[in-house]
This record gives sequence, C-alpha cells and structure tokens, in this order.
Amino acid sequence: MTNVLYYLAIGALLVTVGGIGWAMLINFAQGSLAIVLGWISALMLLALGTAIEEYHK
Repeated sequence: MTNVLYYLAIGALLVTVGGIGWAMLINFAQGSLAIVLGWISALMLLALGTAIEEYHK
C-alpha cells in the first residue's frame, strides 16, 4: 500500500514538472495551478505513506 502511495507521489511530482513546462511555454496561469496542485498532492501522499508505514511497524 505504501509503495502505491509513493508511486502516486512521484506521479504528482511529474505533474509539477509538467506544470513548470506548461507555465514557461503555453499558459502561465494554468501551469502555476498545476505546479501548486502537484506539489501539494505529492506532500500529502508522502505524509500519508509515511504515516501508514509507521502505523504498521
């Protein structure tokens, strides 16, 4: 379960990287939204994965 959350967090960071590219090349407002949402999602998923991992010790 925690591995799935970590992989989702990596995916959220990829969304952040895509948002950076989108902001530079296409539309700054939409890219900024992707950056913020990707970063927040990654942090939440990492925290949830860590909490579940600690709970099962």
